[in-house]
Amino acid sequence: MLLTLLASVTIGIASLHGDALVCPVMGACEANHTGEFSDYNGVRYWYCCGGCKEKFEKEPAKYVALRLKGKASGAFLFDPVAGNRLKHDKAIKEYSDYNGIRFLFASP
Repeated sequence: MLLTLLASVTIGIASLHGDALVCPVMGACEANHTGEFSDYNGVRYWYCCGGCKEKFEKEPAKYVALRLKGKASGAFLFDPVAGNRLKHDKAIKEYSDYNGIRFLFASP
């Protein structure tokens, strides 16, 4: 399994648009986009509290599989059409939620 922490990319709450992302561990709790995060398979996940990060990193595949219908729990770090890494809020023009992941686009 690939589990990487990357602090260099700063996609913040302003770039995530729409409904708040939910914590991948707790599900119903809103994720804190200024707190700790983990990157897993190209998706960034934030948590509602400090204890969730450790749980997620021990078994990320388990928590990713628990995606709630209609709720996004992570943001894809690449524009799925252009393939470019989105590195800041100004680069994001549109988004679409699919299968628990928020996909961010560099153009409408």
